[in-house]
Amino acid sequence: MGSEMCIRDSYYLVFDFILDQMFQTLENLEDQLEDLEMDILVYAAKEKFNRIIELKAQVNLLKKYVRPLIYLGDAFHMNENKFIRRGNEKYFSGIGTRFKKLYDFVASLGELVSQIQNSYDSAVSMRESETSERLTLLAGMVAPLTVITGIYGMNFAFMPELHWKWSVSYTHLRAHETSLHL
Repeated sequence: MGSEMCIRDSYYLVFDFILDQMFQTLENLEDQLEDLEMDILVYAAKEKFNRIIELKAQVNLLKKYVRPLIYLGDAFHMNENKFIRRGNEKYFSGIGTRFKKLYDFVASLGELVSQIQNSYDSAVSMRESETSERLTLLAGMVAPLTVITGIYGMNFAFMPELHWKWSVSYTHLRAHETSLHL
């Protein structure tokens, strides 16, 4: 009888230890995610995206490992096979609840990873938008000059200003004027 009680007490101690360690691990993972989110808001680099993928895989694996513990906690709570003696039920009554909290914590970390991935996507999109804006501005400034040089580079023989003394100076002045107006 005494050895049986010792074995059951050791089960409780093992589960208590596992839960304490899992919560500590999840809190460390949560800290890593929060640091990553701040890094992404400052600078969205490709290696940050790879880190998001790694953390997402880690959270999904944790979900897979923690989910069966909920069923185990329910089995302890219901005690259908009378594995836990009547006097020891109080020790195991909170285990199922703690397993559920652990799973909820993992699920919330999964949501946090998704939010961080959305932040990364937004940061990359904003950076691409800024680059497109700069290129559009540059194209707008260069386009009129390209048209002017294209027209005068065609070697038309019947353009009256080609025989005018000040035609090259006039064309240069109009090109600079056009670029200044942009």
